[in-house]
Amino acid sequence: MSLPNCERFGFTAEKIKERLALLQLGDRDRELAGRLQQEVIVPKFPQIMNEFMAAIVDQPEAQLILTDDDIKKRVKHTITTFLLSLGSGFDSAKYFEHRLHVGLAHEKVGLSLSLYLCAYRCLTQSIINQFPDSIRSEQRHYEKLVEFLYKVNALDMSLAIDTFHGSQVQVLQARQEQLRLKAITDSLTGLVNHDHVFSELERAMQNAKLSEQPLCVIMTDIDYFKKVNDNHGHQAGDAVLIDVARRIKASLRELDIVGRYGGEEFMLILHETPLDVATRIAERIRLKIADHPINLTDLILHITMSFGVSLARPDDTVETLVKRADDALYAAKHGGRNQVVVGK
Repeated sequence: MSLPNCERFGFTAEKIKERLALLQLGDRDRELAGRLQQEVIVPKFPQIMNEFMAAIVDQPEAQLILTDDDIKKRVKHTITTFLLSLGSGFDSAKYFEHRLHVGLAHEKVGLSLSLYLCAYRCLTQSIINQFPDSIRSEQRHYEKLVEFLYKVNALDMSLAIDTFHGSQVQVLQARQEQLRLKAITDSLTGLVNHDHVFSELERAMQNAKLSEQPLCVIMTDIDYFKKVNDNHGHQAGDAVLIDVARRIKASLRELDIVGRYGGEEFMLILHETPLDVATRIAERIRLKIADHPINLTDLILHITMSFGVSLARPDDTVETLVKRADDALYAAKHGGRNQVVVGK
């Protein structure tokens, strides 16, 4: 049986046993779970629900969530399912899966953790209030059943806290990742930005030295890009940059990196790539740009690019490696553009 919530929140068989042991829930409590359902919850279900809903619905915090009949209906259905399964099979992974699902369902409709825990307290009291005289007259049995009720509700509350806490952590991690990506990404092209591509190059050079694998850098920019902006406007220029970035990225392996160096210039970092292979890659990209015009609305632009290729040397720094590739790019530009030059 698939247990996605148990997997998501780390409830392995061992973790389930640890949680039950912490709450002192064991084999002897199975009989109490059965009696709680058979003697209290099932026969007194309407009274328990009515008392519980009356205590919750009128609370100002709850009214902010229960804004229409559809939400009320869904919440009531969830509570009904929850109540009619309270304690049944409490020591099974299936029970944990269901309780985690309930916690996520309540979080989805906007129920705060504080209100959630208060609701547990109200529900517990509503159940106790409906204990029949046959249970109340047996003091020892009454106390055991109340003790079990508090323990199993503590289990359910702990799982609710796990869902709230785990979900919030995951949301926070997702937001942090979004902020991290935003900080390292060029907003126009979606490539890594100038600062981050330098960081990646520094890391790549360290790895290349340790692994003794070749590393190449390609500097490239769009020929006569200023004319595109001057003749057709910056919107057309932006479209060209986006299209060129997409074509370059599509020409590389996943382990390679391409970043927007600045303006119309790009830097490519090719891991484990000898100089002759890097040169062929640059030539392939050059042809991919030159032989396929960029189609914009009512406009076809023929674009070319120049390339400078450089192989990392043992004594290179980031600055010397990039300068050698940049000097080769400069030579390509001054040698007629639309060509690949290898740095010396």
